[in-house]
Amino acid sequence: MSQPWQQGPQGGYGGQPPPQQPQGPGPYGQQQGYGYPQQSPPPQQGYGYPQQPQPGYGQPPQQPGYGGQPPYPGPGQQPGPYGGPPGGFPPPPPPGGGVNNPLLAVLAALGATLIASIVYAMIYKESIDEQTGEASQYPWLFLLVGALVAVGPAFLTRRNYGVWAAAAVLALVAAVAGELYGIALFVAESMSDLDSELAAANGVEVKNAVEIFFQDFGDLWDLWTEVMEADNYLMLVLAPVSAVGLCASIDRKRRR
Repeated sequence: MSQPWQQGPQGGYGGQPPPQQPQGPGPYGQQQGYGYPQQSPPPQQGYGYPQQPQPGYGQPPQQPGYGGQPPYPGPGQQPGPYGGPPGGFPPPPPPGGGVNNPLLAVLAALGATLIASIVYAMIYKESIDEQTGEASQYPWLFLLVGALVAVGPAFLTRRNYGVWAAAAVLALVAAVAGELYGIALFVAESMSDLDSELAAANGVEVKNAVEIFFQDFGDLWDLWTEVMEADNYLMLVLAPVSAVGLCASIDRKRRR
């Protein structure tokens, strides 16, 4: 009696079962061997959470400081201002530094005017010729007088044209007063050589330079204008020009 035909088990050659394909997540994944612990994927942050900043290429991550404070800046970094984050830059300096005190500048110019006029008077008295009564003129003296008067306004104010003008006027006053007081010094020295009895007999009162300057100022002015010439007036202009020039030069250097 014939047996019905039965389909044999499918397999490879010689009836062996085909090899099982490894199960994996995908064609590019690789299964770990038996006995190795499975690694869990890193947790993903949810939507809306702030992302951690990643350090730049080639820079080591910074560790937080003690108590959660910002770390101390490393080499090549500048520390931030007090109370601010490290690595910042200091605030820019205020423009146009220096003192701005017009009243103090004018007072300094007045004091310099007094000193400059006395010093110039002593030099002017020595330059007067006893025979002719004429005085020698030195341009550098007028420049020096103007610069001395303008020291205070130049360094104690910032671009104050009113103070500059006051310095120019005071420089001219110092030059004129210096020449007048120089003549007073010369006359007082000449009168001191006279005999007191002879002077009293001729009605000449012997005075010092201060008395001549304040009591006989009109006579001094007339004597000064008689000996003045055109070039002497031009020399006097050098004093205020020097004062304004010094103020402008110091202000220009300060604004650089």
